[in-house]
Amino acid sequence: GIKNRFRGKPTSTGYRDINMSVEFKGHVCEIQIQLVAILEVKHHGHVAYELVRSLELEDELEADTTLADLAGSCSPATRVALGALRFFVATMASMISVLYIVLGVLYDSEDTKHLGAMGLGAVDAPGLLLAMFHAPPFALVAVVALRDLLRQVATTYAAEPCRKRTIQVVTAGLMWLISAVIAVGFLTSRAVRGFARVLLFGAVLVWTPGVIAYAWATTPSAAEADRPMEHSRVALLYDKYFGLNGKYFPLKVQASQLLSVVLQAWTRLP
Repeated sequence: GIKNRFRGKPTSTGYRDINMSVEFKGHVCEIQIQLVAILEVKHHGHVAYELVRSLELEDELEADTTLADLAGSCSPATRVALGALRFFVATMASMISVLYIVLGVLYDSEDTKHLGAMGLGAVDAPGLLLAMFHAPPFALVAVVALRDLLRQVATTYAAEPCRKRTIQVVTAGLMWLISAVIAVGFLTSRAVRGFARVLLFGAVLVWTPGVIAYAWATTPSAAEADRPMEHSRVALLYDKYFGLNGKYFPLKVQASQLLSVVLQAWTRLP
């Protein structure tokens, strides 16, 4: 057989040659035809190639996996479970983000300070300042989870544009509705008035829709889902050893949990 990488696709490192398999006295031999310039580069890059092989990343570098391939490899039941989990994470993170804003607004008002203190504690700092530090991380989690969910819908229903868009709109609308219920519940209180009421309306009409809009705008399209996924060698190395199926994933989880406990203890202990 003949493999012509000058006309076809090169290797992941950009290397090109022509490989021919021939039979000689009962043995299968390989003949390589190369350019002098590529041969010189190959000589200097052999150390890097051996490192890639020693880390068993050669196959991953050659793979042309797409997001559509990953979606197609999952069973319908798995896709439904993943979709439900992503919706739950996005909605809960958005709700917590809005809740911190609500608590910050309530904490800054003398009439409702006791309500804000239930979530923020008694601290000598403006409630909105605390909300500025607590709300954005949860909003970011909501963006990532919702973006993954919208992308999942796009790849699952790529052949049905109307159905795909309908599901995406309903998903985003339901997430906004659930998150808005929290703020609306406080808006009905007579103790919330004036500027505090304006800020709560802003959380309902600006903050949560902004989170949804950003996730929507950054969601990969169906065309992008068919493009090969590009991974750096560092990303492949991390995924191999610390990813979900990585060799040291359990140790990573344990170390993360331990670090989380240490940080919480450090901020709470006198």
